[in-house]
Amino acid sequence: MPNPGIARLWSRGAWATPKGAGFLAGPRIVLSCAHVVSAVAGEQEGSPLAVGLTVDLDFPLAGRAARRQSARLITHIPVAEDGSGDIAVLALDEDPPLGAEPVRLLDVETVRGHPFRAFCQSPRSVETIYAASPSARVAR
Repeated sequence: MPNPGIARLWSRGAWATPKGAGFLAGPRIVLSCAHVVSAVAGEQEGSPLAVGLTVDLDFPLAGRAARRQSARLITHIPVAEDGSGDIAVLALDEDPPLGAEPVRLLDVETVRGHPFRAFCQSPRSVETIYAASPSARVAR
């Protein structure tokens, strides 16, 4: 089953659309890519963003209890010329929905040769896209 700790980050305004994903890393901490938060803010990818920026997100895999909520930017490290960086840390203003727990991270060597499932968000749709290894079952 897909992890309910996956977050979807939204642009703001009347025509809000998903801009990317993040994941719950602690009880109220969400990690994402800096370029995703820059897209949410409508800013250039390499520009630093101010701490305190409000970001709307939800946890689409957490079930019916999930709703859009807000988080504040606490760290933003844009992509550097050498490719390093691209990290954003967000603090949720309230607890995540019931069932959303921090995501367990694994290194490549741990999962190589084992079934996997991946999740992403299309910029053209609010639909969730799943990918899986040939031996993994994918639940929608």
